[in-house]
Amino acid sequence: MKVKTVAFAVPNDRYEEAKAYFTKLIGSEPEEEILEFPKIKVARFSGGDTVVEVMTPSGEGSHIEGFLKRHGGGVVSITVEGVNAENFDVPLEKGGFLAPPFLSGAVIKVG
Repeated sequence: MKVKTVAFAVPNDRYEEAKAYFTKLIGSEPEEEILEFPKIKVARFSGGDTVVEVMTPSGEGSHIEGFLKRHGGGVVSITVEGVNAENFDVPLEKGGFLAPPFLSGAVIKVG
């Protein structure tokens, strides 16, 4: 199994702090972008074969607002490849998402 991406959600008032933390941890500056859909601002850090994403809402109706209200921040998704997900109900030919209840709103994306 290979972890391709780990995505974290943080509130707007902690975004700069999170960026500085991962800049120091990974040793590189992020590429930033604002995604109109799903209304998130993303700082993407490349570190070897794994990408770390720090996300915050970029406007009202952001897709991560609910997650932040419930959890205050944390891991939103982990993208993996090379796992056997045949026994799960995901459309693997296009990738799919697993949402185990023990992850409290976070998902595993199978690539």
